[in-house]
Amino acid sequence: MHKKLYQIITGLPSSNKCWCSYVIADDPTAAWEKVKDYIEKKDIGFSIDRRLKSIEVIAEDCDFTSYDSKLFL
Repeated sequence: MHKKLYQIITGLPSSNKCWCSYVIADDPTAAWEKVKDYIEKKDIGFSIDRRLKSIEVIAEDCDFTSYDSKLFL
């Protein structure tokens, strides 16, 4: 499996308040776990603000990617 660069946005879905992170991981679940573990360990924001809002693949580490950008590791 190729590594991918994910943009993860957390925050309260009904508000404009959000926090954006970029993570390199094998899959979206692993990417979200990295962010979630970090913000919980550091006790960042209120628990309601720690909800996953969106995950998007930005780039992939392979020669023939279906995304617009290539990730170089």
